[in-house]
Amino acid sequence: MMKNELSVKLKMKRKKKGHTQAEVAKSLHIPLYVYGRIERGGSINLMYLVRVADYLGIKVKTAYQWYVTNHQVAKKKTMIHDMKLWDGAFQKMLSGTKTVELRLNDDKRRRIKPGDTIRFTHANGQDTLSVQVININTYDNFEDLYQHYDKVAMGYEDDDHADPKDMLAYYQKDQIDMYGVMAIDMVLLSGKSSKA
Repeated sequence: MMKNELSVKLKMKRKKKGHTQAEVAKSLHIPLYVYGRIERGGSINLMYLVRVADYLGIKVKTAYQWYVTNHQVAKKKTMIHDMKLWDGAFQKMLSGTKTVELRLNDDKRRRIKPGDTIRFTHANGQDTLSVQVININTYDNFEDLYQHYDKVAMGYEDDDHADPKDMLAYYQKDQIDMYGVMAIDMVLLSGKSSKA
């Protein structure tokens, strides 16, 4: 394995904070051997890399760009998908607090793959933002999905009660039963809001 700029930066940040590899791995619920591989510049799961970078104070976008460059994601054929968002979700995504989009796992969304770009248009029809898809996880229903994700990452406030039934405002129960649901993990690439 060859060390790379990001793995060196991760190791330096960890040591500066006074943590051992075992402490970081335990805090993030990552196997120690996986964390060691990250610092050695080895092949890694992107979700682990993003969690480690965030924990150590390295911009997630920087970590993702390194991953794309070093794992040939950029060389694969990727697609751009267009979706709409209501104001609250749009603003939270733009601020970087909402990093997971919840959708039906229908035929249209099944075309989305890691590495693809999603261009979200605000309900006002004017503002847009773009995200890169990091990972996609599918579930039978929103109850299962909610057990695996942080509520703030899904778009809730810290003091909100995250209830899977909230998704019935967007999707009918028979749609959920028919298609299942998906969580799209993403990183913000660009965007602006006229609300600034």
